Amino acid sequence: MDSAPVTQEAREVKSAEEIRLFEVNGEIVVEMLSAFEDAIVPGVRERDLLAVLSDTLLRAGGEHLATSTCVSGPNTNPWRAETTDRAVERGDLVYVDTDTVGVEGYFFCVSRTFLCGDAQPTPGQRETYRVAHDWLLAMRELVRPGITCGELAERAPRLPDKYLPQRYECMVHSAGLEEESPSVCYPVDRQSNPDRALREDMVLVAEVYVGEVGERDGVKLGDEVHVTRNGARVLAPYPYCDALLRSAS
Repeated sequence: MDSAPVTQEAREVKSAEEIRLFEVNGEIVVEMLSAFEDAIVPGVRERDLLAVLSDTLLRAGGEHLATSTCVSGPNTNPWRAETTDRAVERGDLVYVDTDTVGVEGYFFCVSRTFLCGDAQPTPGQRETYRVAHDWLLAMRELVRPGITCGELAERAPRLPDKYLPQRYECMVHSAGLEEESPSVCYPVDRQSNPDRALREDMVLVAEVYVGEVGERDGVKLGDEVHVTRNGARVLAPYPYCDALLRSAS
């Protein structure tokens, strides 16, 4: 097994004080997502939603947003779009990747996708969301001390073939003062650190983008977790979208 340099090891495995800071920032991220979801109404602009996110962060003592990934409707596919002045429409999907530099500079990367208004989701929206949701929960179940990045890649839930061309750049990455190593890529991609084993008190992000080439909608979901002896503990436990998970009536 490869061994990380001492300085890198110190960044990967968090102290008790650092874990507490992640917990504090996780509470802020939950507040951010709650305010963000409440603001999603027909007619609101993507930029207005981003401002709600940033305002909540700054008022809570955080530093800044590292990206502007807050998009809606056709801007959700493919995933690399950034915030525009587009007005959100009833029935649109809206997703956000918080990419938050919080209190004391600690990085939080949580993604959620919501449905705008009281519209019924389309079958395609339901399917795409369900695939992302089930993938994320299954991936989190695999996270535990001792498993290697290569083993995680091999055992990861399978993303349906039609979504693979637009897969996210990784399935798991470490977090600290920024996005850090180790990371886990899809099995079809080269693994940069396959022999690196997860350790207790690492902080990781598991995330997924699900969107078919040429379709209108895409879904981004992700959770930041603390690696404990019992597995992954979610640090910002914000609910998933009930409207997109409910079966069609």
